[in-house]
Amino acid sequence: MQKTLIRIVASLLACACLSSALSADAQVTSHAVVALSATLPSTVTVSESIVPVSILITNGGQSTVQMPANVKWNLNPREAQGFRVLATFVGAGLGTYSGGTLVAVPAYDIETGFAGAEFRRFGEKTRGVVLMQMAISPSNRQGAQETAVQFRINEDRLATLPDGVYTGWVKLEAQIL
Repeated sequence: MQKTLIRIVASLLACACLSSALSADAQVTSHAVVALSATLPSTVTVSESIVPVSILITNGGQSTVQMPANVKWNLNPREAQGFRVLATFVGAGLGTYSGGTLVAVPAYDIETGFAGAEFRRFGEKTRGVVLMQMAISPSNRQGAQETAVQFRINEDRLATLPDGVYTGWVKLEAQIL
């Protein structure tokens, strides 16, 4: 008896709902504003990831090596505070053979300049140096800088080196901060 009563009530409710849904008098309206936005992931790229360094020393003088290093960025200021570009020697530094013996120049005796900035020495332990660092705001969140990175041997160390071509490899890397 109780089950039959529940069935009857459920049937009546279903009919009432169905009839109100089909009725011309029952209308449901709603208004909503939907805003969609798409953002690209934050990126920073350097045109070259590994650059060869080759410095010619003759008669106590040296050639200063200049390599292109173009930087492009697209950063969301809500996600990133800025970025930096690092240069790190792949090995211990530069080297050449003189009289059958390897003559090594450690990374901390090598200096680099970027975009016309002052030359700075590579770190003794890290073999690296920050070439460029930039804080990001809505006004500079996208950009590009076409420039060059320069390498030379520190003048104090240069005086002790024999003539030759000193070669090595430097890794350029961009990091989002």
